[in-house]
Amino acid sequence: MKGCDQGGLSAMDWTPDEDTLDLIRHVAIQNAIEYEGKGAIGSVIGRIMGMRADLRQHGKIVTGLVAQEVNKANASAATDGLESLREILTSEAPHLLEKREVKERRTGLPELKDAEKGNREVNHERTDDVLETGAKVVATGCPFCNTMMTDGVKNAEREGDIEVKDIAELIAEAADLL
Repeated sequence: MKGCDQGGLSAMDWTPDEDTLDLIRHVAIQNAIEYEGKGAIGSVIGRIMGMRADLRQHGKIVTGLVAQEVNKANASAATDGLESLREILTSEAPHLLEKREVKERRTGLPELKDAEKGNREVNHERTDDVLETGAKVVATGCPFCNTMMTDGVKNAEREGDIEVKDIAELIAEAADLL
């Protein structure tokens, strides 16, 4: 079973139609405008695949076409300015100039769903518990716990008294891998 069979055509025999080529070009221009002449191939591919799931099976070909169009749009922005790109979209695909809904980007780790309720933040409570032991090193097994403990140690201004490490770091140190 070599490749996929689509009625006698392999995926590499596929040729995009004019609508697909226009979509790729227009989304590349939109991206270049949005990112001030520094459009990104991956971003354009993601948008196109989100708009046209049928193109996913032709990913290699689409990626090559997107790369060409993003490079052209970025070059055009550099030589002719972003306004020239806006003019193209205004005449050919004005809907792409409408403000897209931008999803809020989350920073840091997600909140714990069933976190303990109390008068103080949990990481401060847990840090106090650890500091009371007099330990010089505390090991954690997950990134969230590591961040929580590190923040607690900083909040307590005790960075010089205790090290927060991932359990994997301790194992690597013990095996002389670091």
